[in-house]
Amino acid sequence: MDREELNQLIDGLLSLAPQSPEKRRELVELATLQPDWVGLVSEWLWLNQRSLEAAIYLKVWLGWTYRRIGEVYGLDFREVSQLIKSQRMESLGSYPPPQEEEVPDFAGISCFMVDQNLSPWIDSEWEKSYGLSQVYQHIEACKHCRSRRELYWKLQSKILEERRSTLPVEESEWSEIRGALRSRQRKKVIKWVSILLLIFSLLGIILWMIQSQPEKMPNIYEIEENLEN
Repeated sequence: MDREELNQLIDGLLSLAPQSPEKRRELVELATLQPDWVGLVSEWLWLNQRSLEAAIYLKVWLGWTYRRIGEVYGLDFREVSQLIKSQRMESLGSYPPPQEEEVPDFAGISCFMVDQNLSPWIDSEWEKSYGLSQVYQHIEACKHCRSRRELYWKLQSKILEERRSTLPVEESEWSEIRGALRSRQRKKVIKWVSILLLIFSLLGIILWMIQSQPEKMPNIYEIEENLEN
């Protein structure tokens, strides 16, 4: 992938790793080796021991669609939607909580159904548009669901605050790291070629020594028997 593509991802990806100059260089080196963003993100998550729990950060920090996140994890739209919703509910708890008074349904749907759809609604990832207006009408009429929506927005802000900002990769840094990487790769090739040449040389010497050994000399008893005959 190229430098411009990396700069679109660099804040989010470095925020998923320990903060250090070494990590920045590691990311740039990895970007020069990967053909596209899918390979880069997948490898980066693996190197930093981040797996499915990073999905909500990819969504909030990078603004990725569920389908794009699914390409990284090998999941479909519904699976990504359920994954991110579950991660939000782990932070916010279940809903709706027990109420002293009975809460009526608004716009024909319950608070429970609204909460099941709040995560994709917040993410603008509504797969079927026919229920979108019902969710909106219910939230505007229901004080409990408005409070729940506020919690979703606060969680969104909290996650955004965790993202670190970093300087973009300039052409000079990109060229220097690529050049150093190519130099290391050449040295590795030369090293392995040298090792192989040494092995073949040793094998050649051993084979020559075996082939140049003199024929077995007869012992004294074999000589005496031949003389008697």
